[in-house]
This record gives sequence, C-alpha cells and structure tokens, in this order.
Amino acid sequence: MDNWVYLVLLLVAGFLMVLHELTRNKAFHKVLAFVLVVFSGIRHDVGTDYRSYVEIFRNVHIRGRYYGIEWGYYYLMRFVSWLNGTQQLVFLIMATATIIFIYKYIDGLSSNRNLSWLLYLCIGPYYLGSFNGVRQALSIAIFAYSLKYANKEDYWRFAFLNICGSLFHTSALLMLALYFILTKTRLTMVKAFCVLLVYTAVYSTGLVAIAMSKLGYGSYASRGHLEMDLSYIVFVLIALCIWLILLLIRDMDRDYLVFKNLNFLSLIAILAAYISPGISNIAFTRFNTYFFITYVVLVPYIISKLKGTKIRTTAMLVVVVVSISYYFWVTSTASDLLPYQVNLGFFAN
Repeated sequence: MDNWVYLVLLLVAGFLMVLHELTRNKAFHKVLAFVLVVFSGIRHDVGTDYRSYVEIFRNVHIRGRYYGIEWGYYYLMRFVSWLNGTQQLVFLIMATATIIFIYKYIDGLSSNRNLSWLLYLCIGPYYLGSFNGVRQALSIAIFAYSLKYANKEDYWRFAFLNICGSLFHTSALLMLALYFILTKTRLTMVKAFCVLLVYTAVYSTGLVAIAMSKLGYGSYASRGHLEMDLSYIVFVLIALCIWLILLLIRDMDRDYLVFKNLNFLSLIAILAAYISPGISNIAFTRFNTYFFITYVVLVPYIISKLKGTKIRTTAMLVVVVVSISYYFWVTSTASDLLPYQVNLGFFAN
C-alpha cells in the first residue's frame, strides 16, 4: 500500500490517544502535536502547492516582495533566508505554529479531546489540507483559537488574533465582521435563508466579484463554475444533521452557541457556491474552511449531550469508523499526498 506511512501515523496517533484516555495526562496530546508537526514539517513534494511555495521562496530571495504575498509570510521567508535556511524550514515553522494553535483550540474548548484530535487528523480539510493551503491553514488555526475570546465576547483579543492571521492569509480579515454574527445573534434556519437571499441579491449586482478583485481574489471570479463533487453534498448533510440535533439540545452551554452559528455559516457558504455560477467553487471551499473547523469541537460536544450511554457509545463508534475510513480513502487516492517523501534540508549548503 502506497499510503503505509499515513497508516503508521494514524496508528501512532491512536496509541497516544489510548495512553491519554488511560492516564488523562496532557503530555500524550503534546507528543501527538509534536508528531504532527514533524510529519508535516519534513514532507517533501507532498501537497498540491508544495512546489509553488518552493518557487515563491526562491523568487522572494532573489527579487524581494515581487507580488502581493502577505507581509507576515513575506517577512518569515526573509528571516529564514537571512538564516541561510530553505523553504523546508519555512514549512516546519508554519506547521509548528499551526499545530500549536490547534492544540490550544482543542485543549481549551473540546469536551472530548481525543475525538477532536482524531477528527482533525482524519478529515481531509483539516490536517491533510494544511499540506496544501499552508498560509491559510495557519490563519484558520489562529481563528479557531480566537473563538475562545468570541465566547468571552472579548472583541479586541479576537480581532488582534485574526489581524495577525491576516498577515499570512488576508481572508482572515473577513472574520472580524463575523464576530458580531457569532456573538450577538442566534442564527436559525430562517435567518440563514434570509442571509442567503441577501447574498443572492448582492451577487446579482456584481459587487461580490468586485469585492473579490479588490481583496486580491479576482482570479476566482474569472475561472468559471466548477463541477460540484460529492463532498459538497456530504458537507450539506453534515450541517443539516447537526442543526436538527441541536434543535433537540435544550440545555446547550453558552460557550457552544458560537459553534452553532458557525454551523449555519458553513451551510450558507456551501449553498452560496451552488447559486454563484460566475465564481469558482474553490473560493467558497476555502472560505468555508474557517467555518468547517468548528466540527472538530462541535461533534464531540453533540455526542456528549446525547441521552443514554448506548446512544453516545454508538454515535462515537460511528464517528470513529467514518473518520478512519475517510482518512484511509483520502490517503489512498489523493495523488498529491503520494508518495510521502522526506526532506531534512532545512539549511542551504
């Protein structure tokens, strides 16, 4: 099997989760985070954007800020270049920062940290997705951690973190306005439908394409519509199922209302892709990853709220089996992940 390295990673992760379950020692999750950092940081030619990042590093070293790369990522590359480092060192630093924020996100907000780590590792848009959109993966991790302050209605810390995230991917700036939706309202299906109607009206005026162009994403508005794959339907079903389950949870903790709103925003983003024929689905997929990160915490919370030990155990087993199956399928079929190769050349000769 070409994906044997990924299966070994899964076994190691599972072993560390079992040790944590038996001892309740956070050290095992820290070791797991370290393993994920190393696995991501030493990969070579793995991920669709790997070679593009290598080329960007080379061009920045020679020509400076030759195009509109975000300032945070630009200065990171310049710093690594000053150290006589390589793009591989940049990957390692970015992986370290991303996993640190994910660790703090899960540790601070999850009701079942083992399940959250399993979801993060196994579901494609999370850990494996960070092999591609390296810059946005860090911004999303920072956004996920900032939800701690959204729960506390501490806008300035929430804003500060996402402004920092925007230094690596400008899409994080859009999260600043979402704070007020997340904390000042309770989204319902009716409200979500109204938001979708407003978006449809704005889209019909051409303002969406103009805004994307101004933000540096004009290429997505000119690529045309791509065919929807099965994952979009799956994500719609996930969002709808979670919404239906949340309707039955009457004693929902205040800290998780933000996540309930994020679930609706995820659903809106997916449906918006269907009604935007002039915009590439990639734009909505990338934007939705900010909302989709909520399921790492929301799914374990929902399971913990189910009535009856047998129901909770069954739900847990279903999620575990589906997650592992999805991981096996992705690592077996995604050509950009295979073969997994290693590069320890962090510094130039």
